Amino acid sequence: MEALSQVRVAELTGMAPSNVSAYRAGRLVEGALVRSRLSLVARLPGDSSYRSRRYLTMPALATQIRKMVREDESESAMVRLLAQATTHFHRLQLPEDRDLFLAEPGTTRSQLWDACISALAERLARQAGLETPAWAMRLGSRLARWHWICTPELRTVALRETPGEFKARRVVLSSRNLNSV
Repeated sequence: MEALSQVRVAELTGMAPSNVSAYRAGRLVEGALVRSRLSLVARLPGDSSYRSRRYLTMPALATQIRKMVREDESESAMVRLLAQATTHFHRLQLPEDRDLFLAEPGTTRSQLWDACISALAERLARQAGLETPAWAMRLGSRLARWHWICTPELRTVALRETPGEFKARRVVLSSRNLNSV
């Protein structure tokens, strides 16, 4: 079995490749979160989907959304990324792959997108019959005000179709938007 490249480990764990190198060389000391993510990568079996596919993980998703927020990209682009993550999760068959997917991410530095990522993790875990990751209940707290990720004319439909995990965090996003086409 071939080891994953430093770049691929960085992608999966939501870290910079230089940090992965520094951890491997002992120039940086891993905190509990980093140690946990790296441990999950190390436990991937030879037939892991992550060895042959460019699937997302929650840490990778949060890292990409943090960058998109910083670059002021559109909400629709970030919602497409949530949909892509949903598709990737449903394609994962091995428990080790799903564990890595649901690994605790860093913050996006946006309360809205932290709430969306934690709601998505809770939803996907529930759909797969898995326990909700503890971090999902901590990271994405309920927003102070409702946030509508839809056009004003679609609010009634979007509210009706918003999954409970998103409503609990005061985010209105139709479940249709979480499915890739």
